[in-house]
Amino acid sequence: MDANKAGPVLGGVVGRRAGSAPGYHYSPALKTAGLTWSTDNLDRWLADPQKLVPGARMPVRVLDAPSRRDIVAYLQKVGQKHINRTGSNTAASDGEY
Repeated sequence: MDANKAGPVLGGVVGRRAGSAPGYHYSPALKTAGLTWSTDNLDRWLADPQKLVPGARMPVRVLDAPSRRDIVAYLQKVGQKHINRTGSNTAASDGEY
């Protein structure tokens, strides 16, 4: 959640501009997508990253809608803890997911 590894840091992802976590090498497609990670956009991303952002490098799809909702709810919950701890990323909430 708090370090760039196989993917970018996910702490505080809800409300953050896509392709903007410092120190992670994003695809040009994601860096220029002009996308903000709302709960809806995260769900769409997990369902089919290539459909949401053609040319993105995300190799994983989560086809099961309840699983996507659980993942997004988790990111939203732990992300808020990350924001409270670090004081960074003024996450825009879409409400409970």
